[in-house]
Amino acid sequence: MSVIFVTAFVYNPEWMHRSVADRFARFRDIARTGILLCVYVATNYVDQFTEATADLPNVFIISIKEESMIPIQLYRKYDDITLPDNRNREKDTAEHLCFINSVVYFLKSTIDLNPWKTTHFAWIDFDIYELFNNIQKSQEKLRLLSQRTLAPRFLSIPGCEKWDKLNIENANARLLNNIYWRFCGGFLIGDKESISELHDLYETHFEHFLQTHKKIVWEVNFWAWLEATQNWCPIWKKADHNDSIINICADYCSVSLASVSNITNYNYPKIGSHEASNASYVYYKGEHHLNTRYVNYWYKDDGSIKIDHPNQYIISLNVHSILDNNLFPTFFQEIEEPPPDELFTKEECIFGLEDIRLYVLNDRIRFIATSRDHSPRNGNSMIVGNYDYKTKKMTDCIIVEPPTDTWCEKNWIPLVSTNEQNSEMESFIYKWHPMQIGRIIDGKLTIYQEYEINAPYFDRVRGSSTFVDLGDRLIGIVHFSEDFWPRHYYHILVTLEKKTFKPLKYSEVFYFNKIGVEFCIGFAIKGGRYCFWVTKTDHEPQLIEIPVSDIPLKFTFQ
Repeated sequence: MSVIFVTAFVYNPEWMHRSVADRFARFRDIARTGILLCVYVATNYVDQFTEATADLPNVFIISIKEESMIPIQLYRKYDDITLPDNRNREKDTAEHLCFINSVVYFLKSTIDLNPWKTTHFAWIDFDIYELFNNIQKSQEKLRLLSQRTLAPRFLSIPGCEKWDKLNIENANARLLNNIYWRFCGGFLIGDKESISELHDLYETHFEHFLQTHKKIVWEVNFWAWLEATQNWCPIWKKADHNDSIINICADYCSVSLASVSNITNYNYPKIGSHEASNASYVYYKGEHHLNTRYVNYWYKDDGSIKIDHPNQYIISLNVHSILDNNLFPTFFQEIEEPPPDELFTKEECIFGLEDIRLYVLNDRIRFIATSRDHSPRNGNSMIVGNYDYKTKKMTDCIIVEPPTDTWCEKNWIPLVSTNEQNSEMESFIYKWHPMQIGRIIDGKLTIYQEYEINAPYFDRVRGSSTFVDLGDRLIGIVHFSEDFWPRHYYHILVTLEKKTFKPLKYSEVFYFNKIGVEFCIGFAIKGGRYCFWVTKTDHEPQLIEIPVSDIPLKFTFQ
């Protein structure tokens, strides 16, 4: 494990309305995850807490006297330090404000002690379970966070939406008498150097702040003051006082595969103003087949799109190739798409089938794709049909009605199973949270199987590739994104039980070359290597090969 979670139980305020024994019992819900916990406990509670956690070897207890906390010493050093004018008078006592400003000192003490020799540290409120709406999912987030590979240098602190970063001119007026939720408090995580820098800022500025303003304020206010006046730049992550408080941006817990990648660039021809984009792979009758989407738009540096068309139409084309045994294309031929039904023809600016996934069903290559101009709705629909590369046509195509009334459908992933009569059946993963699997019945996707998934990030996961048969299980790649501009994409390998499609295991979050708009819908396994067909900003298609051992499936779905 790479993270020590630090917390403290120093006193039992009346406003909590919970007994000490009850708080200790609820704390066990967090400790039972197995995360490494360093707990600072007031001397008069040490024996009781030690007994309550005797069966938990992941809990390391440090006895502390309340009067030894630096903020309390500084507060008592001066006679004229007052409290904020607008506060919860039952809760926001001098004792409480001093305690919450001691968070950084507890962290620094743990860094110096480092009982488990970790690289990263997190503060977690002793009573954080009070914030969780779904304790089971939050327990799983914490458990997995403790096992992830974290970025070597960062400090992430959750903050409430619409509470902006202040500046040096307005900081004092906003922070001295009212709580300011620029940061949530309750949780932060980072490497030891970044947290030590925050501690150094406290050492330099906290006492001076007390002397200058004659106020002791909430720790989140002092952090906002440091950010506004001292050029302190933590990673602000949108959250709230609920389960989201322990989320961290995937940028800081994703693994780069650049150093283990073998990259092949294909010499794709241009087709008019169109250039090659994402590609889907399928193995069929001893041959390697690839469908490559061609697009007539490009991402600019600022995330906007440049379209090469006089009417600003986005038009997708699709090109078929057969690959040699080294997975290199032997030719490129355009595949004719079905024309839109006149019944559905409407004013559109997006044409052609997007993000085709190829798969084999009953000895034929099939496809599923996203379509706007075929859709009977004002939005994307999914279209399925046969992919006849010999006649260079897509045939027998139908628009599939989704299970619910939505305006945008994308990323359905085909699955093929065999029934008791040894006939192949076509299913599709509709979504991942919960995981829903359906079949097409009378032109509509009907959900017939559902699995609950508690794994972090899967509430945003979307399908990427078709799944590869490993004998008793299937494996494929999925993706999700963070709302940066342009977006940041991340990937996860997932295995499913072959007969039931039950999710089994998954990998760490990873990216291929550089965090940004990376997309991968083509996937295979060959010679002990994973093969990914990847694009950057929907261009620069590459075949990226990575040894199977470099992406271990280390997590199990709970």
